[in-house]
Formats: sequence, C-alpha cells, structure tokens
Amino acid sequence: MVLTKKKLLIGGLIIAMVTATVWLLVSKKPKQAPSTVTYSTDTPSEKRPEEEGYVWRGGPSEPKKLKIGSIEVDAFVQKVGVDQNKQIAVPTNIFLTGWFDQSQKPGERGLSIIDGHLDGRMTGSKAVFWRLGEMKKDQVVEVVFGNNSTRKFSVMTVETVPAQKAAAILFSQDPKVESQLNLITCTGTYDKSAKSYSERIIVTTKLIN
Repeated sequence: MVLTKKKLLIGGLIIAMVTATVWLLVSKKPKQAPSTVTYSTDTPSEKRPEEEGYVWRGGPSEPKKLKIGSIEVDAFVQKVGVDQNKQIAVPTNIFLTGWFDQSQKPGERGLSIIDGHLDGRMTGSKAVFWRLGEMKKDQVVEVVFGNNSTRKFSVMTVETVPAQKAAAILFSQDPKVESQLNLITCTGTYDKSAKSYSERIIVTTKLIN
C-alpha cells in the first residue's frame, strides 16, 4: 500500500499528540523521595512538602510525624540512613525531619535519632528545626506513627556543641533511661568551603507514655 503525504502527516500528528500527552502526565506526577535517604545534598528542596505533592511512605509502626508545640513543629518524618560521607543522611526537604533507621524506633527500648535542617541555603528560609535551640527541660515532643498512635517524650537536656564532638553525644544514651529520643540540627558559623556549620544543637528526650 502506498501512503499519501496527507496520511503520513496525520500519522505524524497523532504520534506527536500521544508523546506530548505522556510527557504531560509524567511531568505532573508528584516527585517521590526515596524510601530511605542515603545521599545528603547541599541543596535540599525549600518548597513546602504539600507544594511538591509529598506523600509519606512507611509502615504502621514507623514514625510518620514529629510534633513539638513549644517551637511550632509539625513535620513529616523521612527514613534516613548512612550517606556518602558515612554520616547520618539529612532529609531531602528543609521542612521534613529524618529518622535514622539504624537507630531504634521512637518509644522502643534503646536510642532513637531524628535530624532536621536549620535553614535553607538558597532562600534563607527557616527550616523545621530553626527553633530547636529554644527548647527547655520538660517540654513535650510527640511522635505520630503510621497507625496514628502517638508517643510522647519529655526534654532532658538541650546542648550546643562543636560539630566534631556531636557524634559522641548524639549516640549516647542515659543509662537510667529505657527509651530515649535525641534530636539534632546544625548551628553556629557556616563554612562555605566545607558546606557545613561549625556546631550542632542536640536535644535529648525520654519516653513518658
């Protein structure tokens, strides 16, 4: 069969329309963060998670949200692992927190760790843990799980320490506390060459329910 120029033109237009439609559908699909973050970027997203269509992914017994009324935190929790620098990875968005999935789940026997950003380097936006250093002893931290159950923790200590000493404190558990949750963020002077802050804020908490 011999195809006419008209038929070829119509066929080409149909292919182009189908291709454009597929591209449009793919481009509008919300970007999904990895199930476990293992790469720490210097430029995490500074858009609100709802603007990006963020969808939390996790099991019923895994931490879904972190709520701290005293410093106005109400944020989703990502799972984070060990990053390319052999350190705890940071969340992909400055408004998300990160549960280190090689630590215990919050509320279980042992030590759990949650990290978060201080600010956004591109826009200077105040991030999820901007006010972490304002926390006081006995203030309450809530963790909401995938099954919507909640566990509450009470602040024990709030410390600002040099970055090189942070790991020793972050991974320490009070021997008198059965279930401990430590929160950490950056602070101090920002070193552009190292792309890191000089200090860390660490808040230690214990399970109270």
